[in-house]
Amino acid sequence: MKSHLPLLLALTSLLPALSSAADDLNAKVLTLFKDKCADCHSEGDEEPKLTEGTDLTALLGDETYVNKTEPEKGELLRRALLPDNSPKRMPKSTKSKPEAPLTAEEKALLLAWASGAKATPPSTSASASPAPAAASSATAAAPSGSLDAAVQLIFESKCAECHGESKRKPSLHARVNLDSLVNKEVVELGRPEASLLFQRISLPADDESLMPPADKPQLTKEEVATIQKWIKGEDRQDAPRQFISLETSLQRIHDDLMAQPEQQRRHLRYLKLTNLYNARLAGGKNTDSDAQMEVYRAGLSKLLNSLSWKGKVTVPAAIDAERTIYRIDLRDYAWEEKIWDLVVSYYPYGIQGASARLENNIRKETHTERAYLRADWFVFATSQEPLYHTILGLPETEFGPNGLETKLGFDSMKNLQRREAVRAAFSPSGVSRTNRLIERHSIRDGGYWKSYDFKLVGAGDAQDLTLAPLGPKEANLASKSEAIFQHDGGEIIFNLPNGLQAYYLSTAKGDFLATAPPEVVEDRSGFRRTNIILNGISCITCHSRGLNAPPMQTVETLTDTLGPQAAELLGFEEKRVLEKLYVPAEELRRVAMEDHLRFQKAAAEAMPGYTGTTEPVGALYSRFNADVPAAQFASEFYISGEDLVKVLKDSEDKRLVVFAGKLEKGLPFSREEFLKAYARISAELGFTLMAGQGLFLAEFGGGSFTPTKQEPPSKLAPASAKEGELAVARFSDGSKVTLKLGAASYKIGESLAFTLHAEKACHVRVTQFGADGSTTQLLPNAHDGEITLRAGETRSFPAGAAFETAPPEGAEALMVEACTEPFTSRGTAPAGELFASVDRKNIFSVRGRVIVKPLATKAGRINGNNVSSIPADTASAHAGYLLVP
Repeated sequence: MKSHLPLLLALTSLLPALSSAADDLNAKVLTLFKDKCADCHSEGDEEPKLTEGTDLTALLGDETYVNKTEPEKGELLRRALLPDNSPKRMPKSTKSKPEAPLTAEEKALLLAWASGAKATPPSTSASASPAPAAASSATAAAPSGSLDAAVQLIFESKCAECHGESKRKPSLHARVNLDSLVNKEVVELGRPEASLLFQRISLPADDESLMPPADKPQLTKEEVATIQKWIKGEDRQDAPRQFISLETSLQRIHDDLMAQPEQQRRHLRYLKLTNLYNARLAGGKNTDSDAQMEVYRAGLSKLLNSLSWKGKVTVPAAIDAERTIYRIDLRDYAWEEKIWDLVVSYYPYGIQGASARLENNIRKETHTERAYLRADWFVFATSQEPLYHTILGLPETEFGPNGLETKLGFDSMKNLQRREAVRAAFSPSGVSRTNRLIERHSIRDGGYWKSYDFKLVGAGDAQDLTLAPLGPKEANLASKSEAIFQHDGGEIIFNLPNGLQAYYLSTAKGDFLATAPPEVVEDRSGFRRTNIILNGISCITCHSRGLNAPPMQTVETLTDTLGPQAAELLGFEEKRVLEKLYVPAEELRRVAMEDHLRFQKAAAEAMPGYTGTTEPVGALYSRFNADVPAAQFASEFYISGEDLVKVLKDSEDKRLVVFAGKLEKGLPFSREEFLKAYARISAELGFTLMAGQGLFLAEFGGGSFTPTKQEPPSKLAPASAKEGELAVARFSDGSKVTLKLGAASYKIGESLAFTLHAEKACHVRVTQFGADGSTTQLLPNAHDGEITLRAGETRSFPAGAAFETAPPEGAEALMVEACTEPFTSRGTAPAGELFASVDRKNIFSVRGRVIVKPLATKAGRINGNNVSSIPADTASAHAGYLLVP
C-alpha cells in the first residue's frame, strides 16, 4: 500500500499554529463524531463507537482504529481519507441516504487528534473543493509565442517546399497539426535523439541524409534548438495547476445555472475541459500546456459555431477562472432540445452520484437527463458522422424536394442551364491524382462550392475534363455525348448563416456519404492515421483557413488551367456554354475571395484572440482520440492516480486488481480499452453511469464503442480464474493481433501460457511486466528466436522456452507488440540465459506511449506511385493476470 503522507502533510497545512488547548481539540473531535458519524456508530451499531460520548483516550489507544505513528494506517483515518467518490470512504454514502464527505478541515482535525497534536482547527467548515484560482497570465495569453507556433513557422520557411500539404510525408508546414507528427516514425516526445525528425536535421553538413538537402536553405542553429526544445516538451513546463475535482466542477455548474434567470435555465448546457486541465504526465507536469489549452478552447468555440444555423457567431462563456467549463444557450446555435438529448444518449462518460442534490437540481432546471458533457468527447463525436450530419440537419441527398439544394434555396441544374454558375478545372487537385472541376452557386448566405471528382483507375475520355468539360448529363449542357463528363463523386462546401462553412460528401447521384471513397479522393495532410476523408472533421481541418486552392496556386491567384484547353476541342455551341460557365480569372478570384474572407472573418469572431496556426478543432479531436497514458488515467475520473490505484487494489473484483497493476506499471490504454473499463471502475468508485447506446462513428469505420449502460452488481462479478484476459492490438487498416492468456491468475512457479493470433503477416514481441518491477522480454528469446506469424496463423506458447513465474505475488501484465517489419533490438539475453531484461525508457515515451520501432522499411508502391520506403505498420496492447502464492 502507498502512504498517504503527502496528502496528510497537505491537510495539516490547513490548520493554524499549534495551541495548548487540548480540551478544545477533543471537544471539536467529539462534535465531529456527533454530526458526521453517530448515525451509524452509536451504541450497539457499527464499531467503533463514534458519538459525543466516545472515550477518546481509549480510542487513541486502540491501534485497530488509530495509529499515532502512521495515522493513515489506522482504520479510522484510512477510511476517512479515501477519495470522496470512493464507495468505501467514511462517512458512508448510499442512494437512500447520501452523506457528504468530510471537508479538508475536518480531515485535518482528525489527523491532528490522531497524531497527538494540540491544534485548534478553525471553527468554519468550508468546502473541501478548491476555490477557483485567478487565471494566470500564461493561461490568458494567446499561444502565438509558443514553441508550437515557432516550430510551424520553421517548417513553413525551411521544409514546406518538399513537405507541404499534399506533398512528401511527413507533412511539415505552417498548418500541420503537430500532434500528428508524434508517432513511432517521426517524433518521440521527450527524446530528440531518438526522433527521426531531429536526427535528420542535426546531421553533419556533409552528410547526404541531412535535411533540408544541401541545395536548399539550411536551418540555423537557433532553429534546430527550437525544434529540439519542442520535442523535449519544454513548452509544457507551465506553472502547476490546482486539481479540480468532480464535485467542484459540478458545484460550479450548479451555482452558475442557478444564477441565471429561471426562464432561461432549460436552454442552458455546459461543456467541460476540466479533465484535460487536470491531466498530468508521469513526472507530474501538465500534459497539456497553457498554450495548448488555448487551442482547445478555440476548437470548442469554432466547432459549436460550425454546427449552427444562426446568423451570428456566439462564443461560449467560461464560468470559472480557470476557463475549463463553458456555458452555452441552445438557442444561440438554433438547436432544439431533442438534438442535445440525442447527443447525450450516446455519451459514454455519464458519471452520476458525485452529488445527488446538485445533479437532481441541474436536471430539474434544464429539463434534460444531463446538461454537462466533456468538451473533448463532444467535439470528437459531433464533428464526424453520424452526429455532424444530424445536428446540422443535412438531407440524405443533394437533389429533389427534400434535398440539400432545396434546404439552401437553389437548384444547381437550373443555374447551369441559365449559365448562372462559376466553374474552373485543375489537374491535379490536391486531394485526388486526377483532374477536378469546381463549381460555385450563390446562396442566401454566401457561396456553395461543389467539386466533381473522378477515379484514377480505369479513367477514360469521360473522366478527362479537357475532352469532356460540360457534364453532368442531367444539366443538358451539350448535345454531343463526348463533351459530357461522368464523375464519380464530389465534395461540397457552403457558407452557414454566420459565415463559417459546412461540408457534405456525395456520390455521383448526389447521395450523402459519411466517408469519401479513397479511390476518388484522399486526405494527404497526415491529420489521421489513414487517408480516408471523413465528412465533417477531415473537411474542417483541411479547410482551416477557408477555401483551398489547388497545388501551386493560392486563392488570390486562382486560375482555371483546363478550361482553355477544353475550348480548343469543342464545337461552336459547346464552346459558348463553356465560356459562360468557365469565367475569366478575375471573376473567379473575386467570388472565391469573397467567400474566403467571409469565413476568415467568422472564424476570427468564433476564436477571439486566437493567433495560433494549429487548426483547433482537429487538435481537440486528436487529443481525445489519442491513447490514455497511465499517468492521465485517474484524471478522467477526477481523482488522483494514487487514490485510484488504492481503490482498485482494495477491490474484490480481481479484474480491477489486475487493472491497478497495469496502471502502476505505466501501461497506456487505447480509447477503446479505456471505455471498456470505464463502467467497472466507475462502479468501484461508487458511481453509476447513465444508460448509453453504442455510437457508430466514422472514425472507427462504422464500429461502435461498447455500450456504457451501468450493469447491476450481479453482472460485475469477479472473473473466473479460468478466464484469461485478451489483448487486441490493431493495425491502421483494422486488422488485429491478439494475445490470449491461459488463465486470470497463476500460482508462483507455474508456467505462463498464452496464444498469439495474427490476421495479417507480422513480427511479434511479448514483454512481461513483473510484480517486482522487472521488465522481461519473453519473445523473442535465446531459444525461440524471432517470432513471425503468417496471416491467419495461431501459435501457442511456451514453445521451447518455459516462462516460469517467480515471486513476489501481485498483478503482472504481458504486452504484445506487432510490426510489419522486423523490430529494432531492445537487447539480448546474457550468456547462458534465455530472456533479456529491458529498460522501460526504451518502451515508453514521456507521454506513456508504447514505442514500437522497426528495423527497416522497404520500397514499394502506395496508391499507384513508387515510393522509396513504406513506413512499417505497428500495433500494441496488453493483458494482465494475478500471481498468487
